[in-house]
Amino acid sequence: PRIVLACSTSVRLIQPDPLLAAYAAYRSPFVQPTVGAEVVVDSAGVDGIFWSANDAFAAGSNAGRQHILIMKGTYPPATLSQNSMKVEGQGNFTVFDGGTTADAFTVSGNDNTILNISAMTPQGGGQAYVPLTASGSRNTFNGFHAKSSDDVSAKMSGPRTVLVNSIFENPDLS
Repeated sequence: PRIVLACSTSVRLIQPDPLLAAYAAYRSPFVQPTVGAEVVVDSAGVDGIFWSANDAFAAGSNAGRQHILIMKGTYPPATLSQNSMKVEGQGNFTVFDGGTTADAFTVSGNDNTILNISAMTPQGGGQAYVPLTASGSRNTFNGFHAKSSDDVSAKMSGPRTVLVNSIFENPDLS
C-alpha cells in the first residue's frame, strides 16, 4: 500500500519499507487501544501505553473509559480523583510505594471500585504517611493489601466506603 501526504504546496506518494512495517506490526511502543477496552498501565512500558497510574486515570476519564488495568510492577504514589472508575491491579504484584514523601494510594473521587491493589510506605521513617487514604464517597476496595506503613495502614474518612477481602500488615504505630 502507498501513503499519500498532501499539503497546500505539494502531494507525495510514499512506499513504506516492508521490513520496517513488519517490525512495527511486531512491536511498537504505541498500541492504539480498541474502543471500549481498558486503559493499561505498565511500569516497564511493555504492555501498556501509560507508565503512571495518575496519567491513566486522567486519560481514561477524559476518553470515557472507566476500566484501568494496572500491570505487575512498583509505581509511585497515585491519586484517583475521578469518579466511577474501576481500577484493577495484579494483587501483591501491583504495588504503590509512597516512600517517605506521600501516601501511597489516595482516592478522593466517588463511586470507584479498587480491585487487587497493594500499597506501602516504609516503617520507621517518622513521616506518618500511609498506604491508603480514602476521602471520597461510596468507594469499594476489594483485595487491597497494605504491606507496611509508617503510621496506621489506612485513613478512611469517606462515607459509605466498603473494604472487603483486604490485608493490613506491619503498621508502625510507635
